[in-house]
Amino acid sequence: MTIVCKNCATHFHGNFCSNCGQKSTAGRLKVSHVLEEFWHNFTHTDKGYLSLLQNMIQSPGIVIREYIEAKRKKHFNPYTFYLVTTALLIFVTGLVYKLEDKLYNYRNEYGQYINTRYNIIVLCCLPALAFLLGLIFYKKKYNYAEWVTFLVFTYGFINFFQVIIQLLYFPLIKYHAAFRGYTELMGYFILLYVLIKFIRPVSVAQWLQCIFATFIVYFVVEMLAAMVALGLWGVPLDKLLYMLKHPF
Repeated sequence: MTIVCKNCATHFHGNFCSNCGQKSTAGRLKVSHVLEEFWHNFTHTDKGYLSLLQNMIQSPGIVIREYIEAKRKKHFNPYTFYLVTTALLIFVTGLVYKLEDKLYNYRNEYGQYINTRYNIIVLCCLPALAFLLGLIFYKKKYNYAEWVTFLVFTYGFINFFQVIIQLLYFPLIKYHAAFRGYTELMGYFILLYVLIKFIRPVSVAQWLQCIFATFIVYFVVEMLAAMVALGLWGVPLDKLLYMLKHPF
């Protein structure tokens, strides 16, 4: 019996449309379908969210190179990965600040302000960061879009570990204020790790390039972008310029 695909109107035989691949049994959405799709996308053995996390922990350089080399069906979409981990990080960190306020009444308004805007700042920095990485590693012949993709993969990965760290703060909430800066710094060690796995340095010069590139990313995001955030917060321009000239 011929089946008409509800997605593209192609006539076909079997369980899947020969044109678009949609299931022949696709019909009206039910709660069970939504939950099944959600679970499938996160746990799919070949290209789920959890599969990507596992592969990024074991071999981030291979994952990113494969995606750049057009082996994209094999991996969970990096842009979705970044958005999901970022949203989760903002939500969990917000809960940490609320617990801190409740127990110690710190009322760190600027910290909470940055929590909701930090990844927006990072996102705005990505075009410049991709350009700078392209200059530093110009011999690798990766184009601009490929460096953007590298950064999206990497920051999604960093944000996942930041979520884990924020969860650990719930039983250790009294240390949150003191160690918050170290938590952010840890992200740059992860960046260096991913960069080394991606570049695969074989000479001292290439190792130094990786370290220098990590420092450049740190400077752009934590220094210049932080100045922008402080400016939006309401800090006067003369104080911003002074802070920029005396960062330490």
